[in-house]
Amino acid sequence: MQERWELEHHWLLPFIMSPKDVDTPCLTPDTAIRHYILACDTPRAHLTDTHLLRYIQYWENQVLNPRGLARPVIGVHNLPRVGKTRRTPWYNLLSDLTRRGTAPILLPRRIYQRYQVVWNQAGWVAGENFIEVTPHAAIPLRPLLAVLNAGTTEMAVRASAHVYGGGVYNLSPGSVGDVPVVDVRQLSPAALHQLEDAYRQFLQAGGKDRTALDTAVLAALDLPTTFLTTLQTALDSMQGLS
Repeated sequence: MQERWELEHHWLLPFIMSPKDVDTPCLTPDTAIRHYILACDTPRAHLTDTHLLRYIQYWENQVLNPRGLARPVIGVHNLPRVGKTRRTPWYNLLSDLTRRGTAPILLPRRIYQRYQVVWNQAGWVAGENFIEVTPHAAIPLRPLLAVLNAGTTEMAVRASAHVYGGGVYNLSPGSVGDVPVVDVRQLSPAALHQLEDAYRQFLQAGGKDRTALDTAVLAALDLPTTFLTTLQTALDSMQGLS
């Protein structure tokens, strides 16, 4: 039984469902796993006497009420959106996950009061509440993460998002490319070093204090530190909607 469980455990991958699942801006290999995603392409005929088969059978017999349908559906495999994927077998996510891989940067798709861009250092699979970003090889990762977590980028992201009832800022994947962000490739070595050091401080503070980030980004933009007050006032107003 122990060997069977170990085998089944290999079918589960760490999964981050939403920004609420992570308290800090970095997912490390030591981060506690709250959710898993099933990654298995084994035909059910080869799953006899396993926990996984019982799990699959359970969901194949559940009565579900999907949005947009007047009648309930019996079984996840009969949901229209699952049928459209044409997966074989229907629970096979492994092929899709292998093809798309995982991104090192997770940008929140829906933003409330807290704005935090996550460094997916552990390579977890991300849910649809994130927009996955994979920078070009020539772009230094830590300085970019510093810029993305700074107040200037938060303001740009919120300004590019749609605001819905309850103060939810919804950023569509198609509009990410329109968000104005500092191009770290154009910065001097000194500015990159300052950004990287600021990001290190940001991580050490668990993402609670980004003063160093904002200071480094303003310096890169050649803006006076007095602009910090104006920036924070603008962000307080935006966050207040949430």
